[in-house]
Amino acid sequence: MSKLEQKKLMERVQQSVFFRNNGIVLKAVNLLRDKYVALEDICNALEPSMTESEFRDSVNYLTECGYIRLRGIESKELTTLADASMNTLEAKVTADGIKIIACVRTDECIGVEMTEPSTIRYTGGASFVDNNPAATKKFVLGTYKTAVELFAYLCKMYNLNPLGDGVIISHSEGYRRGIASGHADVEHIWNKYGLTMNQFRRDV
Repeated sequence: MSKLEQKKLMERVQQSVFFRNNGIVLKAVNLLRDKYVALEDICNALEPSMTESEFRDSVNYLTECGYIRLRGIESKELTTLADASMNTLEAKVTADGIKIIACVRTDECIGVEMTEPSTIRYTGGASFVDNNPAATKKFVLGTYKTAVELFAYLCKMYNLNPLGDGVIISHSEGYRRGIASGHADVEHIWNKYGLTMNQFRRDV
């Protein structure tokens, strides 16, 4: 691999991480729904999976796009990350941010993460113990159906062919292509129920 190819690969990986982080931060801010939450508390909760620098990048992007609102913890006056210290700020999701979370509105710089069932417990890597098989199956099939509907909507909106090369890929497929970190999802759970990425793309 040439130096130029290595540089392009790193840029794609960093871009992918940024998109994912934006989605994680937006959902974290929304945990208290109608209440403000301290930025420092969210940042600490997301460590070590996200660095403070990465967190600040996502907060800045989400604020500039109008998906979250920042204000001073003491003053209660609206402000930005550029004008105040992070440990003095709290955040709340705006109406546009809620639309992103509800998938009513889309943003190419915010990644989509599929939630996993609370009934499984990881024992190492992609291996897990299923504490309630019936509930796990119901959850997985339900999120699969929701994901099909979401991606069908996105493909129609952006005139994309879901069967086209690289249009819809999982985390593990991205890793094999050299553009994502080394994870086995989502196939490590889907395969247990006869679900595959090829079937997913056809269903979309």
